[in-house]
Amino acid sequence: MKKIAIMPVKNEEWILEHNLTCASMFFDHIIVADQNSDDKTPEICKKFPKVVYIKNTSTKYNEGDRRQLLLDAAREFAGNNFIANLAADEIFSANILEKGEFERLVKDKNPGTGFSFHWVQLWRSQDKYRDDSSIWSNSYRPFAFIDDRKTNYKKGFAHLSIIPEDFMENAIVESRIKVLHYQFVEFDRMLAKQRWARLLEFGHYTQSNFLKSIILNNKYFITKDENNIKLTNTPQEWQCYYPLFSLDTQNDPWHIQASIDFITQYGPENLKWLDVWDYRWPNFEDKRNFIQKIYHRNQHLILILNKLIPKKLKDLIKKI
Repeated sequence: MKKIAIMPVKNEEWILEHNLTCASMFFDHIIVADQNSDDKTPEICKKFPKVVYIKNTSTKYNEGDRRQLLLDAAREFAGNNFIANLAADEIFSANILEKGEFERLVKDKNPGTGFSFHWVQLWRSQDKYRDDSSIWSNSYRPFAFIDDRKTNYKKGFAHLSIIPEDFMENAIVESRIKVLHYQFVEFDRMLAKQRWARLLEFGHYTQSNFLKSIILNNKYFITKDENNIKLTNTPQEWQCYYPLFSLDTQNDPWHIQASIDFITQYGPENLKWLDVWDYRWPNFEDKRNFIQKIYHRNQHLILILNKLIPKKLKDLIKKI
C-alpha cells in the first residue's frame, strides 16, 4: 500500500516548502495540482523528488473538478493506496512518523475506508493552538481514505467533502494523529483569504445584495472571531521531527488582487453590507454608513442570535 498525498495549490510559496519537507518524510508520493500560480510554487515543487507536479489550467474555482483531477493522477499508481487530501497549509502531526503508527492506522482496513482526524488550528503561532468551546476546537474532519479505485468525487463548486462522499459512512475517527492547520498562524493572510472567499461566493448567490451579504457574513465571521478565545501550548510530539516553520511575509497574498477584481466587477456600492471593509482597499472608498459599521464590529452578537434560529427558517431565508 502506497501513501499518497493529493494537494491543490495556487500561489502557496509562503508555506509550501515547509509542507513538502514535512510531507516527504511520510508520503511515498505527493501529487500537487497547481492552478496557475505566478509565484515560486513551481520552483519549490521541483526541489522535492517525491512531488508529482501537474497543472490545473482552469481559471475558475471548482473543488469537485480539482479533486477529481488529483484523484485520477493518484490512480496512475497501482494498488488500493492510502490517499490523503491535504491543503498546502495542512500537515499530519509528526507522531505519524513513529514506528508502527501507520500500520496501526490501516491494519485490517478495507478499500473504501475513510479516516477522520482531529483538525488542530494553530493560532497566530505554531506554538499555540485553539482549545476552547469554538468550532475551531475539538473538530474532526475526514482527510484520508483507502482507495477502492472506482469511487469518484461528486461534482460541485465549493464546500464539498474532502474525501469522496461515499467513503464518509465508513470513516473511522482517529484521535491520536492530528492534522495541523497553519492557516491562522499568518493571521493577516488568513483575513485576506476569507475576504476573497466572501467575494467569490457573493457572485454565486441569487438573493438581494443585503441578504446574501448577511448570509456570507454569518458563514465566514467564525474565521476572525476571537471572543472568549483560549489557547494551549502545542505538544512537542506533534512537531518534533519537523523543521521549524519560518514565515515569509515579503509578498502580499494573491487574494488581495483577486478581491480587488471582484469589487471592481460587483461595484463597491453593492458590497457595503459585506464584511470586506476591514482592509484599506486602494481606489475604493469605504462608504458604509454608521449602522453598517456598527454591525460589522459586532457580528459575534449576530452569531449568538443565529444559533437560536431554527435551521428550517434559515433554509427558507436562503431561498428568498
